[in-house]
Amino acid sequence: MVDAMLRERDAIQVAGTSTKRLMGLEPGAGFAECPRGGCPVAELMLVARACAPPLAWTADWAQAVQRAAEGESEKAASDATHAARALADHGEPYAAARLLTDLLPFLERDVRALLAERLAASLYAMGAVTSATEAATFD
Repeated sequence: MVDAMLRERDAIQVAGTSTKRLMGLEPGAGFAECPRGGCPVAELMLVARACAPPLAWTADWAQAVQRAAEGESEKAASDATHAARALADHGEPYAAARLLTDLLPFLERDVRALLAERLAASLYAMGAVTSATEAATFD
């Protein structure tokens, strides 16, 4: 029982540290320089299993940003869209659209243009005109 309590305490400490790291990052900041497994994404994936699902989807998005920075735009857009769709289905459509908008600068032009057009329309429909305008600059 004591071992289980210590593992839970350690998981909570890791969760707090990872969340603080995530909140301190600019979207995609430094991911291109991170060695595989050396970024907070690995910690976030571990923590996400014990925490709220939105954290797992945000970690999936962060991995997609890393993929995009490595030149895997199509896979990155697909993975990020999947994570954003889950986040939107969980009641966070604006946060989901913002994460995808923050991915746009990392994508190759052809992949970026398709996603940007769709995002701009979605954000505009939400009434998020400033974010819609930002997304539209990438199409």
